[in-house]
This record gives sequence, structure tokens and C-alpha cells, in this order.
Amino acid sequence: MSESERTLKLKNKQNPKEESQMDTKIKGIQDKLTKAGLAISEEDLKARFDLLKEFGVTEEEIIRSVTNHYATQGGVDMKSFYSGGTNPEVKVNTLDKENMWGTVRVKVVQLWNSEHASIGQVGLVGDETGTVKFTAWASANALEMEEGKCYLIKNVVSSVFNERIQIGINKKSTIELVTDEIEVGYEKVTIVGALVNIQNGSGLIKRCPQCNRSLRNGVCSEHGKVQGTYDVRIKGSLDDGIQSHSVLLNTELTEQITGMSVDASIAMAIEAMDQSVVVGEFENRLLCRFFIVEGSKMDQTILVSSITPLAEIGQEDIQLLKTAIPAEVA
Repeated sequence: MSESERTLKLKNKQNPKEESQMDTKIKGIQDKLTKAGLAISEEDLKARFDLLKEFGVTEEEIIRSVTNHYATQGGVDMKSFYSGGTNPEVKVNTLDKENMWGTVRVKVVQLWNSEHASIGQVGLVGDETGTVKFTAWASANALEMEEGKCYLIKNVVSSVFNERIQIGINKKSTIELVTDEIEVGYEKVTIVGALVNIQNGSGLIKRCPQCNRSLRNGVCSEHGKVQGTYDVRIKGSLDDGIQSHSVLLNTELTEQITGMSVDASIAMAIEAMDQSVVVGEFENRLLCRFFIVEGSKMDQTILVSSITPLAEIGQEDIQLLKTAIPAEVA
């Protein structure tokens, strides 16, 4: 059987989604080879990709094998090919497909806790065009970043997880602290909806006195076991009738909307000898109530800048809302 016949046979077995994912990976290989000065057609890459796939080779090994084959055949110096020098500097919103390489100049917006030994750091970075999740693998031995500071991260690679773009920092990446002032761009949103859930991590919490991160069992991911300071916050889900939005309220807004100060929350927890009573009281006061929320969309969460409760909704209000809903939604 010829290579073209094998390709046709395999293609007939693939569903459109699998084929689209494969085309993206092939395009990534082609882009990398093009940067090395090699003009390899997409058809040639696809034929070799399909041939190896038919023999049960893993996708990761196929990508490595196909790339190496054409790079070696083209006389490319493999050491420089894989070190790759430095990829061009790009804005984070241009890394919108899988397996795209680039260098980004970003500000660290948030760092998140990770319990995986293989992950060095994980969080959110951004520039003027928006934000993107990053994962710095422990094997990269990269410079550890801090929230609020700006960095030049060379040779990051994009990937897709849960239909969302993220960037990876690996052994080919380097991180440099820079003095740039980067204003991170966020999408401004206004939502009217009902608070349908108050998530874990809400209510009375403790923060690290050094970096202000929330503690888990008295431990800061950056500074270890510390004597935390009390705070209140709400991480919730606001349903606008079409979809649910994750919202995050800071101390001031949490105190405003619940009518409970940090001190009052501490007193309640001490009296009950149970910290969870605070979030229970928040639920009693807020769940199933309607609010107008304004804020900035950061990744999948809305950082709330203002929240206004709506008055009780009567039948006239319901009819008015119904007339505002498009026919295709209703």
C-alpha cells in the first residue's frame, strides 16, 4: 500500500474534530521548520504524520520524529534548532492556537497554589492585550516570579486545556525580571443575575502577612507556615439566565454586600467555635438574590469593582424581563 493510500485510509477513520486537531499540530511543525529555513509542504508532513500514526506511534513521538526527520534531512544544526535562539516577542493575545512559540513581556497578575511536584509555578500573566494562564514546569529550573512584577519570558509555547489557551515555561524558556511598567488589559463587563452559589474559599479566611496570599491550613505557598491575618471574601457564581459567571469580591465589597465586617465575622466564628458559620451566614443573606455586577474579566473570573442588589422582583418585573429576552433564547 502506498503512502497516499495509507493517508486516505486513515483519514476516512478520523472524525472532523480529530482531523482539525491533527492539522493544528502539523501546522505547528511546519511553522517551526519554516523558521529554520526549510520549506516543507503541509501535504508531505501530513503523509508522514499519518504513516506513523497508522503504526500506533504516540502523538508526542510522531511530532518529535517528523520534526527531526525533516530538520536532519535539511542539514539543520540540531543543537541550535532545539535551543532555537529566542523566538520573536509577541503579545499574549496572538498566541491563540496550540503549539505556537513566542517571547512575551508580561506582568504577573496572580500566582496560584499547586500541589503537583512537576509544576514549579502556575498562575496568570498579562500585557496590554489581555491575560493568559501560565505553567512553569519544575524541570525548567526557571527564575521564580512574584505577583505584581514584570518579566520577559523567552520561548514560551501555547497549548490548549479545557478549550482554553495557556502557555508553558519549559527547559527551552528563560525568565528575566524587567523594569517595564505594564498595564494589563482586562475586558470590562456588566452582568445582571442571581447569586446561585458561594464557592469554597469564601467567608472568613486567613492571609499571609508578607504576600497577602490566602493560606491553606495555615501554610503560605510562598513563605510556608505563618501567623495569618483574618480577612473576608466571596468567590461565587452569578447566573444571568444564559450562563454562570465566576465572581470574586474583595474585603470591602464583601463587607458592603453582607453587612458583616471582618471583626463581626471573627466574633461569630469564635462564638460558634466554627469558622464555617460565616460562609453559612453569607449564604443565608445572599443566595438567590439578584445583583448588578460590574468588573474586569480576568481569565474566567470577574474581579468585581461594584455590586448593587436589586429590589425584590415582582410579576411586572418578570414580564418586563421576558420581553427583553430574544425569541431564540426564550
